[in-house]
Amino acid sequence: MLHSDWDRYDTRHTVFRPARMTPGELEEGYWRAYRDFYRWRSIWQGARVKPTLRGRARHVAYSGGWKKFEPLWDLVIRAGRVGRTLPLLDAVLSRPAPTARSRGTTRSAAVEEPGAA
Repeated sequence: MLHSDWDRYDTRHTVFRPARMTPGELEEGYWRAYRDFYRWRSIWQGARVKPTLRGRARHVAYSGGWKKFEPLWDLVIRAGRVGRTLPLLDAVLSRPAPTARSRGTTRSAAVEEPGAA
């Protein structure tokens, strides 16, 4: 372990000595991957593979929301209030997307079968 500053144990800081790189290289790699993952282009590409418009919108909302609200999350983390947000996060992120059946429609009504025209 590199230090005992518990504020740095947050996935954003290197807290151990990696085997084949410097701690700085690991941290630089983290930030590069983070920037790539949360680029708007990457968010839209991820949304494109969702099978429904609702799924695409949900992906953009969650990923874009995380990107845009990062300063707020950082404040929550630094204030030691993450535990108070967990029930809300669990409720939002674990709620399954509605299925055709739960919306009262059948598969054939919701999605046209291939070859049917």
